[in-house]
Amino acid sequence: MRRPTSRPSPTSASPETARRPSSPNRPHPNDRRRRLMTDVAVLGLGNMGAALARAFLAKGHATAVWNRTPAKAQALAELGARVSPDAASAIRVAPISLVCVERYDQVRALLEEADAAGALAGSAIVNVTWGSPEEARDMETWVADRGAQYLDSDIYDYPDAIGNDIPVVPYAGGRAVYDRFADLLSALGPAHYHGPDPAVPNILGSAVAAYHHVAAAAFFEAAAYADGYGVSPREFLEFNALVGQPLTERAVRRGVAEIEDGDFRAGQASLHAHYDAAIVNRDDRRRIGQPAPMLAAFCDLVEPLLANQGDLELAAIFQPLRAER
Repeated sequence: MRRPTSRPSPTSASPETARRPSSPNRPHPNDRRRRLMTDVAVLGLGNMGAALARAFLAKGHATAVWNRTPAKAQALAELGARVSPDAASAIRVAPISLVCVERYDQVRALLEEADAAGALAGSAIVNVTWGSPEEARDMETWVADRGAQYLDSDIYDYPDAIGNDIPVVPYAGGRAVYDRFADLLSALGPAHYHGPDPAVPNILGSAVAAYHHVAAAAFFEAAAYADGYGVSPREFLEFNALVGQPLTERAVRRGVAEIEDGDFRAGQASLHAHYDAAIVNRDDRRRIGQPAPMLAAFCDLVEPLLANQGDLELAAIFQPLRAER
């Protein structure tokens, strides 16, 4: 069993603490002994990291930034960001730091540098880097062992949605650190706490990404088919918004209810019905010379199930797709 990653907040404050103004960069009693000069730090200034920093700045939060390529910080400096010379310096001047790089091993390398410089202990780290569930759990343990608090997160949208119309930003890990910084983190978008297991954002993110990739590819494949007959991608987009998207939404909601009930008896459309429609569509695409890998993959998935499960609803494919637990 891994030990908790957050320490309980003091139940009472000293008179000196009570007199301090309430602001995101007010030192917490458990912060390391250093002068906090910003509200938040962002490490990693690729497209997403820069968007995170801009969102904090737009909400008036004093923001420290760092990137291995200093030129990427210039535009943010012009918006008022404090550019740090290294990762340790950025972490040292903020009570909470968001790390947004490509892989968890890069996160580990940055934090090792900060730890060696004495900047990690007492800090709060929010990791918004893409990775696996186990990487998130291992990172929480590693960070906690060095006296810091940890939240894992994931961004389920593109950079231009940050601070604008992103529907939710998930967090998991230490509840105390989430509660302390939830208001500040809401600058990025509506914050939602998913519990103590730091793996949850990566699990949800991987599932959403898989759905997004396949659905977007299927849309463009379908748009290419319509375009082959002279129907523009724009016309198909608008028709799909009226018909295709609501149809899919109803199908998956009904399917989840069937999964929960364990009852896949066909009442709307069987696997046979879906397959028969799909092969007509697939064969017409092949006839006009259009590759149809997405639709072909669906047919290849369903065909082996027809003999024993052909009379069941589409959601019956859930069971053979599950990993053994």
